[in-house]
Amino acid sequence: MPNLSTSFSSFYSGQFIPIFRQGFNFLVQIHRTGKTVELFSFVLWEFLYKLRYYQSSRTIKLTNSKPFTIDADGCLSSPLYDGDCETKQINIEQNAIDWKYCFEAHSQVVWGCEFHQDNRLIKAYKQAIVEEVWSFPASIRSLYVTDKAIFVCAGGILYRSSTDRYQFVEVVKLTTPESYFLFNNGFCELPDSTLLFGEYASIWQNNSWVSLAYLYISKDEGLTWNVADFLKRQGVNKHIHLVKFSPRLNQIFLTDGDNKKQLWRNTTLFNYAGQAGKSLQGWQLVNRFHWQMGGYTSMLEHENGVVFGTDYLGGTNFLVHTADGTSFRKEVIPSPYRRSPIINMVSRKIDGRVELWALLHNSVVPGKSCLVMYSTDNGASWNRFIEYDGRRHEIQLVSSSAGMVDELYFCIRQWNSGKEESKTYRVKGAVM
Repeated sequence: MPNLSTSFSSFYSGQFIPIFRQGFNFLVQIHRTGKTVELFSFVLWEFLYKLRYYQSSRTIKLTNSKPFTIDADGCLSSPLYDGDCETKQINIEQNAIDWKYCFEAHSQVVWGCEFHQDNRLIKAYKQAIVEEVWSFPASIRSLYVTDKAIFVCAGGILYRSSTDRYQFVEVVKLTTPESYFLFNNGFCELPDSTLLFGEYASIWQNNSWVSLAYLYISKDEGLTWNVADFLKRQGVNKHIHLVKFSPRLNQIFLTDGDNKKQLWRNTTLFNYAGQAGKSLQGWQLVNRFHWQMGGYTSMLEHENGVVFGTDYLGGTNFLVHTADGTSFRKEVIPSPYRRSPIINMVSRKIDGRVELWALLHNSVVPGKSCLVMYSTDNGASWNRFIEYDGRRHEIQLVSSSAGMVDELYFCIRQWNSGKEESKTYRVKGAVM
C-alpha cells in the first residue's frame, strides 16, 4: 500500500490518467487510511487561503534574504557566489564527519553515526577526535543521550549503555523491526530523570495501518520500561510523533498520528500511562477537533515560549505558537512552501543569541517548494536559508541535544543512478 502522499502527488503531476479516475482513487485512499476528517480540514484551510483570510498578521514573515540553492552535484550555490560550496561570508563549511544523526552531550562530546556506516555509533569531540563506540546489527534510526546513559534504536530494538562504560544491551523490543522513535522529537527526559519515548513506524497490513501508538516509560534511567497503550485504545491508528518536555512551561507535549492528529499535554508530570480525569493528572487532550490542529511532527522552545510545526503534506502548513500550553497562535506558511510539512526544528544558542531553525520538506510538490529557514528574533521573522526541490534533493537537520545545540549540522542527500550521495555541512558561528 503506497503512502497517501503518493496518491496526493497526482494532483500536481498532470500525467495521463483522467482526473476523475484519479480523484476517485484518491477519495478511496482517503477513506481507507482514516484521513476523511483531515481532508475536511485541508479543504477548509485551502478555502480560507484562497479567500486571503491569512493576511500578514496570520502569515509568517519572510525577509528579503536570498537563499542558497543546490546545484546538480549536490553542492550549495551561494546567492552571491554561484557554485561556491564553502562561502566564507556566511560561515558554512562541508564537515569532515558525514553525520547522519548527531546528539550533543556534556563535555563537548557529540554522539552519532555517519551515512557510509550508519550501523556504527561514533563519539566525537570538538577537537575532531573520533572514537568508534559500538556496531549494531542494523542501521541506527534514532538516538538520545542523558548524563548517565546512551540510547540507540536500531532494527526495532532500543539499546542502552552507560556513558562511562560502553556495553549496549537490549532494553525494549518494539512492535516491529521498522519501529523507532522520531529523532530529535520522540524522546525526552524529565527533571526527576523519568524517560519517555513514543513508537513510530508506518506499517500497512491487511488493508489498514498497524497501530503502533505506544508510549514507553522508564523510572530507573532506562534500565526497565513500561508501555502505555491508552492512545491505541482511544483509536489512534498509526503511531506517535512527538514526546517533548518544555522546561519553560514545565509541561510535556505529545502528538499522535495519523487519523486523529491530536495534541496532548501533561502539566502535573504524573500518570504518564493514561488520559487525565477531573484531577487533571495524566494526559490532557488539547484539540477536540482536527481543524484546531495537532499531530505536530516538530517542536522547539525559545525565549518566549514553544512553537510547533504541522504535518500536512500537500495541504496548508502552519507554525503554531504558545506561551502557556492553553492558548495558541497559528501562522500560515506562504506559497511556494505552504504544502511542505515542518519536518524538524532545532534551536541553537551561540554568542549569547538564540537561533531557531526549521526544515520544510516534501518530495511530491514540483518546483522549489522546500525550505530551510532560520529566525534570530524568536520567530517574529524568518530568513530563507536554502530553497530546493524535494523531488531532486533531501535536506535533513541532523543536530540534536537535550537543550539548545551549540553546533548546527545539516546534510544534503541526492540519488544519482540509484546511488545515494550525501554531504554534511556545519554552520560556523552566528548567522547574520
